[in-house]
Formats: sequence, C-alpha cells, structure tokens
Amino acid sequence: MKILYTYIVTGLILLFLFTFAIHTEEVYRTSTLLDFEKESHCKVDVVETIEPPQMFISSLNTHPQLESVKSLALRIPPAIHTYPIKILCLPAIDLTDFVKSFHLHIYSSNAGGTLSILVNDQFSRHVKLAKVNLTFEGWQKFTIPVNILQQDYTIAQPQRIQWMGFVYEPISNSRQDKEILLYIDDVQYTHRKKFMYKK
Repeated sequence: MKILYTYIVTGLILLFLFTFAIHTEEVYRTSTLLDFEKESHCKVDVVETIEPPQMFISSLNTHPQLESVKSLALRIPPAIHTYPIKILCLPAIDLTDFVKSFHLHIYSSNAGGTLSILVNDQFSRHVKLAKVNLTFEGWQKFTIPVNILQQDYTIAQPQRIQWMGFVYEPISNSRQDKEILLYIDDVQYTHRKKFMYKK
C-alpha cells in the first residue's frame, strides 16, 4: 500500500512539474527591440580622436535568415583600435516586462575584441551584460541572458530596466593596420509579464 501511495504521489508531482514547465514556456515570447530598417536611433560615443568611427544604416549586408533589408554598420579605422566605443540608443528604451534574454545577430570580420550589451537596471545603475567575443567571420546569432534583479513590488508601480546600447572593447594586441567592420541586424528579446493572473 505504501509503495502504491508513493507511486501516486511521485506521479502527481511529475505531472505538476511538467504542466508548470509547459506553461512557463508558453508565457514567454520573443519580440524585436531594434530592426534598423528606418533609422538607427543610436549615436557613437568615443573619446575625441583624429579619425572618428563611422556608424550608418546599410543595405549591403543583412542576416540571411531574417526578413531584413537593412542593418547597423560600424566602421572602426585602425587609428582608434585601442579605444572602447559605445553605441548608445537615444532615448533609452524602457522595458517593464521581465526580460529573460537578448538575442543579437552580429557580422564580424574576425575583428577581435568584444561586444557587450549596456542596460540600466531598476535602480538606475549602469550594467554591462555578458560579452560576445568577435573572433569569427560572417554572421552569428548570440543569446545573452539577463541576470539582474527585475522585481515589481506592487502591480501599480512597475519597475523597469532600460536598453542603453552596446560597447565595443578592443583587445590589447589588435592589429593597428586593419580596419574593423561590424554589422548588427535585428536585436530581439525574450520576455514575459511579471504578474500572471487569469482575467
């Protein structure tokens, strides 16, 4: 009898966990945050240099698996390889949902260095999320988890995080005679409502 009871309880627990897992996956959805089809809404922030980086909307190179006709291009001349470069969105984009992850579509010419996402957390602190190593050629998709506090303490006063943009950081031994060219296509994010309830 005890064995049968144990089997029943175990089965009910597994059924609950399976149902909860399916429900959790269903409440998440993936949306486009930036698609760069009309304008970039971004600016380049870098220390004053003789030859500044160039940022522009391009129709020459887009991700082959996206329904996209334009992407954001960043050209970094050899003279400023040693400087970090911020690509900031103006204004910053408010996100009141719980954000599980961001998805980046990046083209690299084996530039070296790293590209990170910049956000403001719900306490208005600047946070740099996980780095993407640009040691590849061609297009790749990257999923960046958002491991920061995202908590609403009341329904009437939702907290938010803000998408700020990117920061490119060169490597110390980068070639000074090589131009760096990056393309960024659709920026997507996976998110859900923070409070789930039945209407």
